[in-house]
Amino acid sequence: MHLGSRLRRILALVALAVLLGGMLWYTRPVDLYTIAPDLEPQYLDLMLMRHTGDAADLPVRYLDLTAEDGAAYDTVLTQLESLRFRRLPLGSLLSFLRDLQSRTIHPGDFESWIGLSDGTDSLGLNCRVGWWELVTYPDSGPSFQAVLLCGGGEVGTDFHEFLWDIASESEFNS
Repeated sequence: MHLGSRLRRILALVALAVLLGGMLWYTRPVDLYTIAPDLEPQYLDLMLMRHTGDAADLPVRYLDLTAEDGAAYDTVLTQLESLRFRRLPLGSLLSFLRDLQSRTIHPGDFESWIGLSDGTDSLGLNCRVGWWELVTYPDSGPSFQAVLLCGGGEVGTDFHEFLWDIASESEFNS
């Protein structure tokens, strides 16, 4: 009996180690191409909103680029490719729970939608007041997954400031 108990403990520890190792591998920092390996983006669509503190004044900017746009497209794509995300083991659940929480919006906070497409595969990055979410579009329909932006809020703010400076103002909010 003593040997059987010891064997069960060893097996439990091995299973726990494998589970932890798998979780560490899954949550490692990854780029967009690890998340969507078949994506070869040719189109970039961006929509940015910047909170001003006045709900009636919510400036919106857009940026639509294709690979044919050359340097502008390459600059934005390089910035996107440099971002690293951590996938969360319960990312789908966290996407749902995020909608149940409230968060204080401060002037200067951004919300954005960034769409990447190659004409067949698509990937969306949605950032709502610091919460990042990846949206992939397999044949079965959209799939949502909460992710963390590596580097935290400063990286996200710097990235959004960069996009804000090159995007065009919306005709609706001019």
